[in-house]
Amino acid sequence: MSKKVTLRGLTWDHPRACDGLFAETHRFNTLNDDIAIEWDVHSLRGFEATPIVETADMYDLIILDHPFMGDAAVSGALLNLQEHLDAVDLAALQESYIGLSFKSYEYGGGLWALPIDAASQVAVCRPDLLDEAMPATFDEAIAFGQRGGLGLSMANPHACMNYLGIASCLGADISGKGERLLPQDIAVQALSILRQLARHIPDAAFNWSSIDLLEAMAQSDDVTYCPFVFSFNSYAQAPAAGRHRLRYCDSPTNTENAATVLGGTGLAVSSSTRDVGAAVKAALHLVTEGAQIRMAEAGGQPAHRSVWSPSAKKTINGTFFDECRTMQETAVLRARWPGYIKLQNFAGQLLQTDCWDQAGDGTQTIKDIEDYFRSARAEDLDF
Repeated sequence: MSKKVTLRGLTWDHPRACDGLFAETHRFNTLNDDIAIEWDVHSLRGFEATPIVETADMYDLIILDHPFMGDAAVSGALLNLQEHLDAVDLAALQESYIGLSFKSYEYGGGLWALPIDAASQVAVCRPDLLDEAMPATFDEAIAFGQRGGLGLSMANPHACMNYLGIASCLGADISGKGERLLPQDIAVQALSILRQLARHIPDAAFNWSSIDLLEAMAQSDDVTYCPFVFSFNSYAQAPAAGRHRLRYCDSPTNTENAATVLGGTGLAVSSSTRDVGAAVKAALHLVTEGAQIRMAEAGGQPAHRSVWSPSAKKTINGTFFDECRTMQETAVLRARWPGYIKLQNFAGQLLQTDCWDQAGDGTQTIKDIEDYFRSARAEDLDF
């Protein structure tokens, strides 16, 4: 009898990331005599900012975000899964996941992760406190803030995500492929809108991540509406005592259709894994239709279309998938070139400070971001 292979995995510490994953992992471990998966967790901040090379040496399976794909392509820290999926129809696999979920992990001729979770920026409200329609335009969102009850997540790097989300809804390409991160005119508009929104949020919001904002809305009555936050299914579920259910809808836009920032996570295999065959088998299992449906039923937020379709089986996530489907389908990619995460963190800090101080007209903030973009942008391998 062959020795059982134990694979170590790393995910991030939130029910969205853990509940469905751990439930399906238990099932996988029970059904497989030769492979077992064990998961460690780190914080959301660790998930957003920790370099791949710092985790790849310690883990076989890693859950990560698509802006790391450029780093993956040049570092050699992750397996190029295209080289290990000979028996898989990759074109059919790509069509199995909502929006750009699959494409977000393709970079530089390689496939560096498989979509295990899907998210995007959306708007969110407390339906028990909102006696009006959620804002459809930026002017309406700003007017809402003037009346009170507005929130944003403005911690670093979330201030940058808001800036990019607003710019995308103004029609900008936020992929970082051009000579600028954003066209000058849209950058000016986006920062102006972000500043106007930020004038009406609680001081504490400047230290809020997406999770912090959603927790504040679920636990207190201070924030009634937020126009841009990454979707988390957990807050659409039946709440525990003392908490409130949240409802999602489309973010405001000044164009015909809102197209916000893609989030979600991918499941990657470390190039230092002790058993490539076992790790690839485990990763493929966790992104199959059956596994993804079971993960949704256990409280996960999978990427498979079978969970997001209008005819999908209802789960404990309430109306979450119906409310967020359109934004998920249209969400766009951030830059993925090597080193992009440093730009995202740099811009996030500048924008957080700018929106807190509200000094000058924001021209210097935009210039500093664009200067850093030009100095940090590596050769884009995505051709």
